[in-house]
Amino acid sequence: MATNKICDWIGLYFCNSNDITILRFYPPDLKFQQVPFSYGITPATFNMNYLRSSTHYMWSTTDVLGKGATGSVYKGVHTKTGEAVAVKTFNHTSHLRPLEVQMREFEVMKKCDHENIVKMLAIEEEVESQKKIIVMELCDAGSLFTILDDPENTNGLEEEEFHRVLKDLSAGMKYLRDNSIIHRDLKPGNIMKFISVDGRSIYKLTDFGAARELEDDQQFMSLYGTEEYLHPDMYERAVLRHPANKPFRATVDLWSIGVTLYHVATGSLPFRPYGGRKNRETMHYIITTKASGVISGVQHSEKGPIEWSKELPKTCLLNQGLRDLVTVLLAGILECNADRMWTFDQFFECATDIITRRVFHVFYMNEGKEICLYMQPNKILQDLKEQITLQTNVPCANQLLLFDKSLLTTLVHPSAEISTYPSTSHTQPIILVHTENTDVKDLTRLSALSACFPNFPLTINLSDDAALAKTCCSVAHAVKRIVVKLVRSQEHLLRIPEILLSLAVDNVNKLCSNCDVLKQKAEDIYHMCDQLERNFTLVSEFLSFWSNKHDIENELQKLSLLVSEKKQLKEQVKQKVVPLYSAIHVLKQKLLVSMHLQTEWDQAFAECTDLVGCIETADTYVKTIRGSWQSFVRDKNSRALSNPGETFHNLEKAKIQHTSKKLESLLKDKCSKSCIQASNKLDEWYSGMQATMVQNQCLKEDLMLASALLNNYSTTLKEAECQAYALSKQIISSLKSSKPEPDLKQPSYASVLCNESSPVRNGIASPQKLKSLSNKDSLVLLQKLKAEHSSLQEIAQESNIYIERISELLNNMKIECRQTRKSSTEA
Repeated sequence: MATNKICDWIGLYFCNSNDITILRFYPPDLKFQQVPFSYGITPATFNMNYLRSSTHYMWSTTDVLGKGATGSVYKGVHTKTGEAVAVKTFNHTSHLRPLEVQMREFEVMKKCDHENIVKMLAIEEEVESQKKIIVMELCDAGSLFTILDDPENTNGLEEEEFHRVLKDLSAGMKYLRDNSIIHRDLKPGNIMKFISVDGRSIYKLTDFGAARELEDDQQFMSLYGTEEYLHPDMYERAVLRHPANKPFRATVDLWSIGVTLYHVATGSLPFRPYGGRKNRETMHYIITTKASGVISGVQHSEKGPIEWSKELPKTCLLNQGLRDLVTVLLAGILECNADRMWTFDQFFECATDIITRRVFHVFYMNEGKEICLYMQPNKILQDLKEQITLQTNVPCANQLLLFDKSLLTTLVHPSAEISTYPSTSHTQPIILVHTENTDVKDLTRLSALSACFPNFPLTINLSDDAALAKTCCSVAHAVKRIVVKLVRSQEHLLRIPEILLSLAVDNVNKLCSNCDVLKQKAEDIYHMCDQLERNFTLVSEFLSFWSNKHDIENELQKLSLLVSEKKQLKEQVKQKVVPLYSAIHVLKQKLLVSMHLQTEWDQAFAECTDLVGCIETADTYVKTIRGSWQSFVRDKNSRALSNPGETFHNLEKAKIQHTSKKLESLLKDKCSKSCIQASNKLDEWYSGMQATMVQNQCLKEDLMLASALLNNYSTTLKEAECQAYALSKQIISSLKSSKPEPDLKQPSYASVLCNESSPVRNGIASPQKLKSLSNKDSLVLLQKLKAEHSSLQEIAQESNIYIERISELLNNMKIECRQTRKSSTEA
């Protein structure tokens, strides 16, 4: 009857067509439509025994997306638009539940409207059974469980994808808690991956069969969930069937989130007794007795000890920076003690802190190591350096940080928040160079995880062969990741010398430019000192005409000592400054003219093996091994093979082993050796480069010291000029206030005053001599005295003129010194 209804409704038939992937059918309105098989509809699915429909949707029960305790989810299409959807139907068990419980899922899904929750499109009734179905948006990228089950993710998701899962999962849970909804069955199988029309990956919560509304302070008694993800109290009742009347709170979802996130980060469950579900008592012991802060407990043998850990395993693909943050989060929500367990607010706060941090990719040259820093946006450069120290042990003072062919310190301000910093990536990271350590270690540690492909037995065992093939596929993906890292590392290692050389050339050019400025400044200051000395000499020459200097001798001595002191200081400055010129010239000759370091690296670079195409080759090998694994899965599902089937099965074994050897050879014989070769070449070259960098830095510091010395000397010269001017003024004042006693050197005057035969001695005429003089002689003597008196007046006038000229000279000295200081300051 149902089949007739469907046929009446859709008028379905197959047409002859060259394209067998197109199903042609006529709906009642006779409009021709084509539905591509990408919707999951194939000719095989259109066996009428498997076809189901509702008012607007149709699906085949052979195209199963997932199954649960209360129903199944199928892939379907809208009958008019052809839009692919997911259709959830409910089994007999679900209908045995109270009607109120059955209606919860519909009510919860109607209430939810969020990007990180699977959207409900419609609630309809199946045509045949008249039972309700839920039509939802199709998340065709599969569930998180399916993704984790893929051999590529044996050790968990890579960092970027884990970050996305944490972001979407916390956002979805935040929406549920804001609407007072608990999920009660959180696990990777109930988290779907959706690819939006713009290509973004979005993780969405689904399966709200166990969900209900519950406030934070409310409790519930019913049991739901999957045992590996159950809170310890719920596990005790639901799995071990221990009688208890302990109620549960909404925080049981936090435990499930913790187990899920650990699973996503590592590829394994955190709490694993030997034997898995068969050993439930040990499982209960692990999750109820673990110490606070412990995030995993594993039993490796029957009745063996539990291996506890407070850290994520080393096989985890997360970088240390994110790993540390996630460990804190997991320790807070995987807490069996209710008093110590985090609240939802604490979880959301911690998750938001991780999600909103800026990620900085750093490549440490000396160890060939990639690290990631997760920094809060309001941190500054010093915080970034301290985080680098934590992960590399390189002191902040010895960190040379390069980015995009420049020093990071020239691109960002030390006090600027790192939210303003340029973005980094694995291919364009911040380069870290240890300025004190010249060693560049080889990268053999990267190949320590080298290929460990298992061997296949000669006999055929479909189940074991499928498991071994999956292990081979998992190892192949791990090897490919190492190849990618090695290729990236070699690219960085070969690129770093060009950056260092470019920076060294720029630094030397700046050094030479600063040296020229310093040289000109020094010459100006030397000129100031010489001018001070010349002015003192000139003043001394003027004062040499003055015989009575006892009043100014103290000032003259001070002035002389001042000038002498500055002359000595000038020579000391020259001894510090002049050698810098030649040292900087030698460095310039070495780096810019002879290009010794550039030539050395060009020769070393030419000897390094090129790794172009290695990533693509590794990808091809991985795809080949994946194809063989998928073939083994099909063989396993068939349960038995024909003779030709066994032959092809053995050929697939041989292909896996042969391809595995080629992939292993690519890693060990080419990528690893080439990367080690590059690191060794860089190790040899960097010692010379490091010496140049140290020399450059030393000259830069010496230049700064010399500049400071010149500035200090310039300051003391200016002070000396002021002192010299003040002393000279004192000298002038003393000269003006004293009677002039010029040194008269006219011979006639001296002979008259000093000759013993002269009647005048010491300015007083001897009476005896005067009496002996005749009138004529007396007249001559008086005339001479008159002439000498006139000469004395002229000398006094000249002395006043000298004083005025000295004053004028001092004023000129002051003006000239001011001009010299001005030109020196401008320089």
